[in-house]
Amino acid sequence: MLAVVSLKAQVPHFDITSNQYKNVYIDRNEDGSIIRKDMLAYKMNLEKDTIEFLKADVSNQQKPVFVFIQGSQPIPLILDYGNQLTATFLNNLDNAILSDYHVVEIAMPNTPLYCDSTFLDDQCRYTPTGKPMEFDPNYVRRNNLDTYLARANAVINYIATQQWADKDNIVVFGHSQGAYVAAALAARNEHVSAVGLASFCPLGRMQGQVMEARLNGVAGKTTMQQSSDKIKEISDYWEYLQSADDEEYLKQRKGDLPSTTKSFSRPVFEEISKLPQPVFIAFGTSDYHSVLCDLFPLYFVQNKKENYKVYPMNNRGHNFEMITQDGTHDWDDIKWHEVTLEFARFAKSGKS
Repeated sequence: MLAVVSLKAQVPHFDITSNQYKNVYIDRNEDGSIIRKDMLAYKMNLEKDTIEFLKADVSNQQKPVFVFIQGSQPIPLILDYGNQLTATFLNNLDNAILSDYHVVEIAMPNTPLYCDSTFLDDQCRYTPTGKPMEFDPNYVRRNNLDTYLARANAVINYIATQQWADKDNIVVFGHSQGAYVAAALAARNEHVSAVGLASFCPLGRMQGQVMEARLNGVAGKTTMQQSSDKIKEISDYWEYLQSADDEEYLKQRKGDLPSTTKSFSRPVFEEISKLPQPVFIAFGTSDYHSVLCDLFPLYFVQNKKENYKVYPMNNRGHNFEMITQDGTHDWDDIKWHEVTLEFARFAKSGKS
């Protein structure tokens, strides 16, 4: 069963107990782009899941569809801070994408699509208590690759039945943890026409942490001994995860379960390089977790893949923010608009 509720501008309100959406007003950046945007919220009630997703317009005009899959953490799609609302991913999109595509974003499991600041911690993550790391236990249990893949599949398959969707042009863009989901989705869902993967380690999450620890030593951010100690700590934790029980872990610790970490800690070079769809890879060269994306052209050539583009962003971090020579992250200089526009251009042609 699927319910569609129009989110039209005026007075923002969200009743967290009844899950009824009303009147969402979206402020945009000062660059003149979208001051207000009417949207549709969808709720899919499946046998074992409820999936919510946002369509960033109310038009029924047939257009290509741009599906965004966010990274880790239970961050709602719309954040309400009283006098300001933020649409977390829509603020990263250029007007050209919002004009050319129906943009769809899928909410995280057991996480409200729309949430006021009472239920957000200091990193914009939803917690039923509003306290850091006190996530909904059901979110924690379901935070794994299989869950996200099943949810994204259901949404894509639904979109492909809608008159407003150009079913031959459904592109998927995943960031960070979402990149693993997007890659797995492209390998399994024939409706995905092109895929963008951003800011991820193609060897896997834990493998990326090891590499980041060593590169911190190489860059002088830590001593080499500190780097080695960190790698030993990561390796010991990885060994512990192999036999750790999820429910026992949940009783004793906060954060991702063993099954979550293991599901995102596998190499994806081969799977991605064998995808038939056009593949776009974007990463910041100062994001140590992602620098192995530089190796993708070698894998693509080896697998005789030609429809790809690798897009390194020099001196940029995990969210394409500028990182200065002293290591400062400049959050006033972020290039999400450029990255998503470049992906949209590439997805139309399939050529670098």
